[in-house]
Amino acid sequence: MGEHTVSTEHITGQSQTFRKSLLADVTALERMIETGRIETGVRRIGAEQEMFLLDHAMRPAPVAVDVLKNANDCRLTTEIGKRSGNPT
Repeated sequence: MGEHTVSTEHITGQSQTFRKSLLADVTALERMIETGRIETGVRRIGAEQEMFLLDHAMRPAPVAVDVLKNANDCRLTTEIGKRSGNPT
């Protein structure tokens, strides 16, 4: 799921950049709360199950859009960057 590099050395520039980003995120969250932009009354979890579609040679098969159309299930979707083929 990625690469995590941890440094125990204090790096001023990186720390300042991190703090600024963190404060910007907190400010955005405060605005969302104040303006009622956070959904209430519905509980959700962030979960996904990935599926890789392969051809007979075990290479990626470009058939995701067809699979979605045949499944006809609004809970299924392609990756965000390929939403144009999503039947929902």
